[in-house]
Amino acid sequence: MRPGRELNHRGLETLTGLRTVQAFSQEGYEYRRYEQSSERTYRLSVKRQLLVMLADPLTEGLAAIVLVCFMFVALQGVLSLSVLITVIFMLYRLQPPIKNITHHLSQITSLSASVSTVLKFLQTEDKSYIRSGELPFLGLQQTLRFEGVSFLLRQPWTNGLETTGSEHSPR
Repeated sequence: MRPGRELNHRGLETLTGLRTVQAFSQEGYEYRRYEQSSERTYRLSVKRQLLVMLADPLTEGLAAIVLVCFMFVALQGVLSLSVLITVIFMLYRLQPPIKNITHHLSQITSLSASVSTVLKFLQTEDKSYIRSGELPFLGLQQTLRFEGVSFLLRQPWTNGLETTGSEHSPR
């Protein structure tokens, strides 16, 4: 699973199952899982940003290499001075659009993971949905008994319900 998708999945899973997580006092475990996903996503974002930052220096370096090659060819007498000046001027004029193209390509690459995550989330074919209304509730048929149940949460979460037992009988 890709880091961005994993982070979104962890967050959504935790939010939708929040009551279950709290009932079983698994906040710390879920927090650590989310932190790990967040750390992986952060590292990937830093790597992508480094690639974006390298695009301009690489473009400058390639332009300098091409310029040196043309100057070397011109010094050999193969190119005239007017052709060399034209090439230098063209390189000078083409450099900003090439930088923009590399910048926009890196932005598109970094956004593609988010777009694919949203599209996957919106798909309905790969999910099962609970259809309601098929089984009517006919009432409690037997006694429902809770003994020694506690819904108290561990520190730092102190809110909760504590009970030692309760009994619910059918009417």
